[in-house]
Order: sequence, then structure tokens, then C-alpha cells
Amino acid sequence: MITRSQITFYRVIASIIVATPLIIEVTFQWQILYALLYLPLASLTLAIIAKYVDFKLVGVLLLQEKQQYLTNKVLPLTKPVEQMEQRAA
Repeated sequence: MITRSQITFYRVIASIIVATPLIIEVTFQWQILYALLYLPLASLTLAIIAKYVDFKLVGVLLLQEKQQYLTNKVLPLTKPVEQMEQRAA
């Protein structure tokens, strides 16, 4: 089961991973081609992948919360119906 704290932890880790190419660029002074083309493109690609995974994780979390909400809401209502059926029989 995925929790909100796990998604927050994932977002922190994903942010660090996305920023890694930029940190490498600042640390190691490479050619201008790397600085202007390859490293931002790598960061953008990692950001798109992280956003896709985040979208899927939030979808799973919302489905779990919806299922839990419906289970908690429906179960108390089924007991009086069952009692009414028993009284009628």
C-alpha cells in the first residue's frame, strides 16, 4: 500500500536525480555543447520520466483511498439491510 509519505519521499529522490546532471555540469567544466545541449536534455528527460511515474503513483494512491472510503461508507450501510432481511424472513 502506497502512503503519502512514500510519495513525498519519491518526489525528493526524483528531484535530486533530475538535478544531478546540472550539478555535474557545475562541478566539471565541460565543453559548451554539453552545457547547453546534452545536460539540460538529460535533465528534461529525467524530469519527464519522474513526472510519469509520479502520475501513476498518485493514481494508485487515489484508487486506494477511494476503495478505503467506499468500503468504510458501504459496510455500515449493509448491516441494517441484512437486519431488515432477517426480520422480514
